Amino acid sequence: MPGISQHTDMSPRRAAGNVALLGLAQALSTCAPIVVTLLGGIVGTRLAPEGWSTLPMSVMIITLATGAIPASMLMRRIGRRAGFAGGGLLGAIGALVVALAPKSNSIMGFFKALKDVRDARTGEVPNHLKDGTRDKEGFGHGEGYQYPHAFKHHWVAQQYLPAGLHGHVYYAASTEGYEGAQAQVLARFPPEGHC
Repeated sequence: MPGISQHTDMSPRRAAGNVALLGLAQALSTCAPIVVTLLGGIVGTRLAPEGWSTLPMSVMIITLATGAIPASMLMRRIGRRAGFAGGGLLGAIGALVVALAPKSNSIMGFFKALKDVRDARTGEVPNHLKDGTRDKEGFGHGEGYQYPHAFKHHWVAQQYLPAGLHGHVYYAASTEGYEGAQAQVLARFPPEGHC
């Protein structure tokens, strides 16, 4: 077949080893999309309203499909072996970056807030946060609002959450990585001012 090199000097034992290695790699790579698709749907239903839960998976599939053409053109130019080696190297670097990154469990605060919203524990938005340009006179919307950026450190103590959730803290910065610096900043302000 033109354009594909034929390795006639390869021993049968080496050829069998290559086929076994390729089969194992194919089996592992086939499992990954199944796991990602399954977990993507489960996580999506927790994070997004119905109908939007599969958007991340759709974006991933479209991105992979559009990236296949440039990748195949590059492999045609530099060769399959170099292309696969480069792809494997990029994958290994990505895995190392993720494995070595500081981890945090702060995302659980998001799920706690989501649960409170789903359980209808939210109540009314505080009046001072409502749009005062339309209903200020009739309902007192916007009265007493303090613009945080007009204050030192761009922060002012005022109620942001509905009365039923006042005092709830949904984000507590960990001591890991960038969040460690954020924890020091948040420590300057009382927790009730965060909500």
